[in-house]
Amino acid sequence: MKGLTSSRQRVELVVARKRSNKKLKERWRRPGEMNEPARWPVGGQRLSRILVWALVLVGAVWLAYLPALQAGFIWDDDDYVTNNPTLRTLSGLAEIWLNPRSIPQYYPLVHTTFWLEYRLWGLSPMGYHAVNVGLHAASAVLVWRILALLGLPGAFVAALLFGLHPVQVESVAWITERKNTLSGLFFLASTYLLLQFVRGQEQRPWFYRWAAASYLGSLLSKTVTATLPISLGLVLWAKGWWRRAMVWRLLPLVLLGATLAVVTVLLEREHVGAVGPDWDLTFLQRTLIASRALWFYVACLFWPVNLTFVYPRWQVSATDAVAYVPLAGCVAVLAVLWFGQRWWGRWPLVAASYFAITVGPALGFVNVFPMRYSFVADHYQYLASIGPLALAAGATTVGFEKLAPWLGTRWCRVAARALAVTVCAALAWFTWQQAHAYRDLETLWRDTLRKNPSAWMAHNNLGLLLLERGNVKEAEHHFRRALELKPNDSYAMNNLGLVEARQGNLTQALSWFERAVREDPSQAEAANNWGNALAQLGRFAEAERAYREAVRRKPRFADAWSNLGNVLALLNRPAEAAEAYERALALDPDYDTAYENYARFLQTQGNDRAAHEVLERWRARKAR
Repeated sequence: MKGLTSSRQRVELVVARKRSNKKLKERWRRPGEMNEPARWPVGGQRLSRILVWALVLVGAVWLAYLPALQAGFIWDDDDYVTNNPTLRTLSGLAEIWLNPRSIPQYYPLVHTTFWLEYRLWGLSPMGYHAVNVGLHAASAVLVWRILALLGLPGAFVAALLFGLHPVQVESVAWITERKNTLSGLFFLASTYLLLQFVRGQEQRPWFYRWAAASYLGSLLSKTVTATLPISLGLVLWAKGWWRRAMVWRLLPLVLLGATLAVVTVLLEREHVGAVGPDWDLTFLQRTLIASRALWFYVACLFWPVNLTFVYPRWQVSATDAVAYVPLAGCVAVLAVLWFGQRWWGRWPLVAASYFAITVGPALGFVNVFPMRYSFVADHYQYLASIGPLALAAGATTVGFEKLAPWLGTRWCRVAARALAVTVCAALAWFTWQQAHAYRDLETLWRDTLRKNPSAWMAHNNLGLLLLERGNVKEAEHHFRRALELKPNDSYAMNNLGLVEARQGNLTQALSWFERAVREDPSQAEAANNWGNALAQLGRFAEAERAYREAVRRKPRFADAWSNLGNVLALLNRPAEAAEAYERALALDPDYDTAYENYARFLQTQGNDRAAHEVLERWRARKAR
């Protein structure tokens, strides 16, 4: 009897194992039917349960990002918010949409949200941070619903990983990166709506129209989301939902994305200034950079230690055999995933492909300004990270399910939940810590230098901050250190000129400004400072040439136009001076110093009526 019972148990174990493996194969390998129901990971399809788990997810994200709510404005936030004149007036809103050069990057929907928030809470940073956190939390919920709609295992855990991972802090805690949080929400909303449309085209055709509108919203927030139609095609192929008719549905989206992406590329070169020696890379070098960047991002996802605002810029040589190792690794992984589909299905290949495609626009094949100081940044993989994180959550879930016949379903379930809670709690703690680095500019730059002492840009920016506070000696140390790290850095030269000028050494300051102007053809600030030093020495004719060079290099440089007006007034050329002042005020209607100098100049010319009109314009601006 004892042996008979043992044999029966073995038979039952084998049958249970076969059933378990059959279920796993159906979930991972077999394409689903067009109208199959979504598998909810919360134990049912009741809306109330979905809402409860959505609140848990949102609450976890908000708790992890509480330090970000206390943060202030940091780098680039002045151009996007605090010193952005387009946020001040109704005409500025029209400029945001109709004049691509009126804003740092032509993402009009992002700047429209800033325009609205400026009316709600002015320049209080907490409001802007709260919106960013809210957008990120909503995106995490959408990640969960999309993965659940696809019937993938571990959907809720994957959404938690996305929402709590510290690699996302740069996108959420940095106000300027509203580009990521806003475009990400539209990207995910469009994906969800398109999947719903595919599952029930006849019953819900309006889903496609809403999906297209959401996709346009993502593009108007950040054009890296142009990869959505390709990613969606891969998902439909993996799920078995691909139909030839989808080509005609996705083609308009592809053309729309490509058009706006080209606009962004052109503006990045001509308006932002992503052109010059730092971007002169061959296609082979860019390919080697891209392959290394892919491995870098994966490493940051699975070992998020020492995440920083500025990473070291790699030295890439096509003659170095080691530089080809990451590329060979990428090819090997792709081959393994492709030929291994018979064992583990299509989803691992799709997850890896989605990751590479989504992060692709930031891999270095097109010029973007941050390539000047680094080839990688945490915020580049904001949406791309969903692929590896979903794969990790799904593979872990399936692994525990495979162990269930041996260890027992209950114990495997408990172990899986304990592991998920532990990992998510650890990620939330890292996110909490990382968010403190974005408290203010000094904290950000000192944290960056602690993790990356070779970050010459951080040395420059910290030096400028210290110089504004009157700490000239420490500022000079950082400027000289930046020049040691990057000997041709025109910004460090310009900043050293500012230090010399602050100490009254105008001759030495002139030398640094002139050297910066010669070194960098796009350096308008140094030309403006050069003119200031010449004007202080009474060399007004030379100062005029310096200011004209500054506005030639940067036509929308209000400060240089105002300074040019001052010099032209001293040279007794009133018509040209008035024109320069008007140009400065047209570019920056809130430029107090320009109003004051313009009115004083008109009074010296005996034109009190015109001076009074200028002062009235100034008061009217102040009253708004």
